[in-house]
Amino acid sequence: MRSFKYLRLHFSGFGIFVRCTDQTTTEGIVNEVRKIMPSCETGTNSKLGLTWLKRLQNRDMEIGNWVVRQLCLQGWEPFAATSIYQSDNDPRGTREVGECDVLHFKYEVT
Repeated sequence: MRSFKYLRLHFSGFGIFVRCTDQTTTEGIVNEVRKIMPSCETGTNSKLGLTWLKRLQNRDMEIGNWVVRQLCLQGWEPFAATSIYQSDNDPRGTREVGECDVLHFKYEVT
């Protein structure tokens, strides 16, 4: 039976957000982005299995596209794209931001 690792990636003006079944891959993404942008802020929510990278000096899309390229070079295969609605939940109320794409990747475990 074939088995796969799974990774969900989305990026927007708010940062880069990663969910992955393989913690080593997530840590690798964080480490590589930190080489490009040492001042970035990272964090995790273990309940959601979510890791984020923020404060990318308005280079979120550029660095997000670079992450996609690196994943593909490592053998991760994009298999779906969906959209989510994202908002900025600040203390003054919710400011609508709009949709952003979510990319889904798989990596076959041999």
